[in-house]
Amino acid sequence: MQGQGKVWLAGAGPGDAGLLTLKALRVLRKADIILYDNLVGPGVLSLFPPDAQTVYVGKRGGKHAMPQGELNRLLIQKAREGKRVVRLKGGDPLLFGRGGEELEALAEARVPFAVIPGISAAIAVPGYFGIPLTRRDCSSQVHLVTAHCRDGASALDWKALVQAGGTLVIFMGAASVEAVCRSLMEAGMPPGALAALLERGTSARQKKVIAPLDRLAAEAAKQSCKPPALIVAGGVCVYSDKLSWYEKQPLAALRIGVTRPRDRAKELCSLLAGAGAEAVQIPVIQTRIIEETPRLRQALHEAAQSGAADWLVFTSPRGVERFFEKLKTYRIDIRRLKALKFAAIGSATSAELEKRGLIVDVVPAHFSGEALCGALLGAVKSGERVILPRSSLGGAYITDTLRNAGIECLDIPLYETINAGQPADAVYWERLIEDLDLCVFTAASTVKAFAARFGPHTLSGLGAFCIGKETAAAAEAYGAKTFIAENATVEAIVQGITSARNRGLL
Repeated sequence: MQGQGKVWLAGAGPGDAGLLTLKALRVLRKADIILYDNLVGPGVLSLFPPDAQTVYVGKRGGKHAMPQGELNRLLIQKAREGKRVVRLKGGDPLLFGRGGEELEALAEARVPFAVIPGISAAIAVPGYFGIPLTRRDCSSQVHLVTAHCRDGASALDWKALVQAGGTLVIFMGAASVEAVCRSLMEAGMPPGALAALLERGTSARQKKVIAPLDRLAAEAAKQSCKPPALIVAGGVCVYSDKLSWYEKQPLAALRIGVTRPRDRAKELCSLLAGAGAEAVQIPVIQTRIIEETPRLRQALHEAAQSGAADWLVFTSPRGVERFFEKLKTYRIDIRRLKALKFAAIGSATSAELEKRGLIVDVVPAHFSGEALCGALLGAVKSGERVILPRSSLGGAYITDTLRNAGIECLDIPLYETINAGQPADAVYWERLIEDLDLCVFTAASTVKAFAARFGPHTLSGLGAFCIGKETAAAAEAYGAKTFIAENATVEAIVQGITSARNRGLL
């Protein structure tokens, strides 16, 4: 019989993955099953562990994917099966949601649970629009209410709220902005008082409408504002234009998918987010080491015994990592290979070698197989051979070029690239790629895996920022609008995207 599981009721924050708390991320990484809402941002979704079961239980188009009673029963059932269950809700889990009802059901069933607070949209969203909720000269208090109540908007004491003064933050206001504004004015708030409708705050699609109370509904209708949105009413709204900052970042309002494997996506996502983009990990591939590589073992032993001046040529940082894993497996000390020379296809691969104390002999000026071959043809001497540890999907251009020039080339696959395993529910995938402006592809294999996962049509017209001509050609074949990085580094990718944005191409 399985032991008792546990439920963590966790807040995902308002959308921006950078606002997810460390504690929430920690329990997500260990979850067996994650039940998530519609307001969980795609950047947060992309942090779900690939082996976790995911269940969408949110509300879309006014319809709940799962009735509350059934959801409560599922939480109890999975915990009793011994599962680590994360119930992930947008914002804070106990503010204007049904988190309290879910906890009550767990308590009555005697299921262990814990609460992980999240950053509420009430706090984060106004800040992303440059609206301070309090300020000494005009607001010393904040009131949080919801426009959606079981008994309707009339259940709120609007007169008491207006008389109290300060800043009023109203959840779920987009669908009832006209009724809310009318109620506030009837309760005594001046028609000329400023109010703001803040849509999809902290995301690449955030939008604001600031207008006098008597015109806010009409202005919101002109701009086709939709949920989720907050209404903020009070004198603090006047500071928004002066204190706005989010939209001034170089990559603001861009939602960018990163298709690198999970363990290599973090740095790029961090740099993109630092430039203002909404970065979403879409790890469509993963690498798997090839366990048996007798040809590599033999070649290395030969090089160690003979002192031959062979060349080790690497075409990716992953190839470097796998090579050194093999050295450890074979118990070969790198010092025994002192006559070896090293070549790398680009600066990122070169840097991976330099981390291990090796100075690379050849790095071409441009990241491409053609440039690498050109550099090798000028460096490899008669009688020297090239050992090429790389992916099983490596193309024939490098090996054919070297062999045609009379250079012995050992092409040795160390790892294979396969489509990544991911949560299976359809909504997860829809949310992950919704409304993308651009995807970063670092190899042709990532383009093909993306097309296989989401359908070739998803690439048609999509911006594709690519590492190398081969990758760009693969994306263009599906109709993507391609850009090519000048160098194969994460910094060059961000600089290239920024340059394209500045030139009006994105």
